[in-house]
Amino acid sequence: MKKRTRYIILSFLIVVLGAVKLSSFVEVDPEGVFALKSAFSQNSPHKPRVDTLIESIQQQHYYTAVSGLQWLRTDPNLTLEQITALQDAIGKIQSRLAALADSGDKTAARHLHALQNETDYKNKPE
Repeated sequence: MKKRTRYIILSFLIVVLGAVKLSSFVEVDPEGVFALKSAFSQNSPHKPRVDTLIESIQQQHYYTAVSGLQWLRTDPNLTLEQITALQDAIGKIQSRLAALADSGDKTAARHLHALQNETDYKNKPE
């Protein structure tokens, strides 16, 4: 019985520690940079472009970053991991921009507006 109880407690601790680690990862990587770095390794032809976009993210040039990530996403040769990393980063940055704009950040509001106009222009019928 003692062995079974230890096993249950150990399993519970592993699950809790895993959840804590996962939640701390999300807080540490609010823009999805780690996933981008992981998905676009040294042998990826897109590595230089991704590195430039990561710099844009880190410098909070979100319009440049999102536009570049959206353009990169159109490459038909991307892997599932790369597409997922791009989508995740785009979504996280847009969410961050929306939160900043809601809190009164005028630069974030301009970035959101510019991204919306870019999307509207691309979807406009000819």
